[in-house]
Amino acid sequence: MDVAYQPDVHLNILTTSTLKDTSHRTTEFVQINVSSVNTACRDFVIRLNVMDYADLTAKLQAPILNVRNIVFQQSLSDRFEAAFREEVLRNGRYEVPSQVEECIGCLYAPADVKLSKLCDDRDQGDCRNCLCRPMWCLRCLVKWFANRQNANAPERWLGGKAPCPTCRSTFCPRDVQMVETMG
Repeated sequence: MDVAYQPDVHLNILTTSTLKDTSHRTTEFVQINVSSVNTACRDFVIRLNVMDYADLTAKLQAPILNVRNIVFQQSLSDRFEAAFREEVLRNGRYEVPSQVEECIGCLYAPADVKLSKLCDDRDQGDCRNCLCRPMWCLRCLVKWFANRQNANAPERWLGGKAPCPTCRSTFCPRDVQMVETMG
């Protein structure tokens, strides 16, 4: 078993490979070279299912370099998260007077989103104004939102609605704002 201390390593994507199982389903893997600045540790390679790549990067202290510009297929949830994030960035910022708390979903990322009815006039539509303080990070809110959509119609997810995970006020992606600390 190979082990390395996270602050001492450099990670670099080497290549991707695709495997087919007996039922002709394909699985894509990425190979990542782990090299340590500590000469007592030897370099080693991690082989990882690309569907687990986002989870790995969220847990690392340093980025994974992709100097060869290797492209691999993102999962549906990763593609939806990117599209949701683009939509949220168009919604403007919500200013808070002080530092935000940790997300109550993952307990490590800052709570960086606020739900505010922005999509329609105040009294029209299904969406409602959420009075909750920022408690969720964007990634956890995206997962919550996606899990409340029709799994058979992912092309309609961005047009969907979901209840606030805390107060159950209905919201859509146009109602989500990134939080910014004043000052």
